[in-house]
Amino acid sequence: MNWTPIADTVSQLGESPRWDDRRQCLFWCDIDGRRIGRLDGDGQVRFWPVHAEPGCLALTDAGWLLVAVRDGLYRFDPDSGDWRLLLAAPYDTTEQRFNDGACDRQGASGWARFTSRAIGRQGCCTARIAGAVSGR
Repeated sequence: MNWTPIADTVSQLGESPRWDDRRQCLFWCDIDGRRIGRLDGDGQVRFWPVHAEPGCLALTDAGWLLVAVRDGLYRFDPDSGDWRLLLAAPYDTTEQRFNDGACDRQGASGWARFTSRAIGRQGCCTARIAGAVSGR
């Protein structure tokens, strides 16, 4: 068994890889780099900057991405580059950020964890986001 690099790129903190069958590419979050990455089948890599740390993402049937950013859940269209806030974060964004997430089998409900890195304490909480998107 051998490791084979698939692209000449580095993420500061790469998380939440998602394969997009429709586009035949891999999307991921670079949390500390504050960007969304995309690796195409031909090895081409591109990035979109994000205004704050993206913790996780989900693909949707409509073709856009649901991205949990420090300050809320966003709809991101990688074809146009457009961002739209769907839901503000339910916590103090100066102390917490989204860290991980997933959709249920039907894609109707999302699950997100957020972490706190306040001075002297760390913790996490899991929240259910009902009816947010039709994800896949």
